[in-house]
Amino acid sequence: MKKYIINDTDVFHAASYPMEADELRVIRNILSTHACGNKGEMVISFAKDHSLKNDWIQNCAVLANVITSRDFKIANLELLFESCRDQKTFRRSLENYISDSLQ
Repeated sequence: MKKYIINDTDVFHAASYPMEADELRVIRNILSTHACGNKGEMVISFAKDHSLKNDWIQNCAVLANVITSRDFKIANLELLFESCRDQKTFRRSLENYISDSLQ
């Protein structure tokens, strides 16, 4: 289900998506105690496809459990990824924002 209308030339700006930016701030706080270096990739993968690479699960088991738990709230990011599945420019800018935020 697409919640957002995203055009081919649109890019992600956090100010335009305050609920998603707030959700990411909460995620950053939750994940700040975890040392795994793949936080951004893991959150992006799970928000986009509800999947994690086996390497991540094996090497960052605690973090993988946190990300896949029902307590980990990413509904707004999931809807945003669903809405931009075919808009590569927007999707890449969203992925970059998430990765940068979780470094």
